[in-house]
Amino acid sequence: MFRAELRLAQQVLNATHSRIYQSLCDASLGDSRCGVALATPALQGFANVTALDDLFRVVVTGLKAFAEGWFAFGVAHWSDGQRLGLFDVVVSHAWHGSADVLGFAARISD
Repeated sequence: MFRAELRLAQQVLNATHSRIYQSLCDASLGDSRCGVALATPALQGFANVTALDDLFRVVVTGLKAFAEGWFAFGVAHWSDGQRLGLFDVVVSHAWHGSADVLGFAARISD
């Protein structure tokens, strides 16, 4: 039996050699290697979804105390609705008028 994989020479750059040489941190947000205590009140925000912008973005209120982009690359924990109890990776956080728009890595709506 024989199995082969074709990979580009650049594949070596994706290997974890040291955390210093990667473009993004390879630790999970909030884990022991990350060192960020997500339970810290200054790092949390509570928002209400007011509208769906598209399948990957929601319009929310309640985050005006935080700078634009504060929640980018963070995690949303849903406390109500169809996604109750789930966690989703937030990839963007932008201001649009009086509301904030959170963009997610995966579809949050069907």
